[in-house]
Amino acid sequence: PPRSTLFPYTTLFRSVESVLHYPRKARVMRLQGVTVVQFVIAADGSLTELELFETSPHGILDKAALRAVKEAQGAWGSPAKTVRLRFPIRFELRG
Repeated sequence: PPRSTLFPYTTLFRSVESVLHYPRKARVMRLQGVTVVQFVIAADGSLTELELFETSPHGILDKAALRAVKEAQGAWGSPAKTVRLRFPIRFELRG
């Protein structure tokens, strides 16, 4: 398909990253992990079926990942058709 009809996945990932907050309690306790989220974006851009596909070792990180996807919803526009996505959200401390 022409590029203009492709869903902007990079925009979606960046929009989730931009609103992702590392929970303060998790930083203080030095908690790290990877949460894999899965969700559907309907043709009108609405978010449905948001769930954890793989959990991190820490529920506080899982909740932060789900919250980030919900908060980013308005930033990614509408796909040409309904799409199901799954991707990892990493919580890593540096230093």
